[in-house]
Amino acid sequence: MATVFFHLVLVALLLAAALTDFRHHRVSNRLVLGGLLAAFAFHLVVPTTVGVWSGVLGMLLGFALLLPFYLLRGMAAGDVKLMAMVGAFVGPALTFWAVVATFLIGGVWAIVVVARRNAWARLAANLRHLPSHAGDMRMPVGGTASLGRIPYAVAIACGTIAVLAVELVSR
Repeated sequence: MATVFFHLVLVALLLAAALTDFRHHRVSNRLVLGGLLAAFAFHLVVPTTVGVWSGVLGMLLGFALLLPFYLLRGMAAGDVKLMAMVGAFVGPALTFWAVVATFLIGGVWAIVVVARRNAWARLAANLRHLPSHAGDMRMPVGGTASLGRIPYAVAIACGTIAVLAVELVSR
């Protein structure tokens, strides 16, 4: 029962992050910090959760798996921190699967956006441009036009909730 409540807290935080990212294109640092504190408080108090050490490993894994996309300017810092928060809640094993599910959902969403805008040429130009400016946080002069932003917290929420649902059903 404690684990279900614990996961419901995570789902509520993810839905709040997804909603604010969808509306305002940002993930609140306060929400992420509050989530991290809640995760570790649960781990300390409730023995049925994944545990503090596993929470730390999950947090580091979530951060590490999304950091390269931030460095390539394909993702905002708030998304990286949000996945770290997810990892703090669920530990490294579920974090890995949450990232996989998030990438699948986010990838399909990105393809739909490109197709709806008929922006395949712009996508190809951006992909050709990427290797020469990876990690450069400045916008290059004469760079290609952005395809816009996807509120990736929505994909993180959907991917994580899907993994939690599979985990709940498989018990």
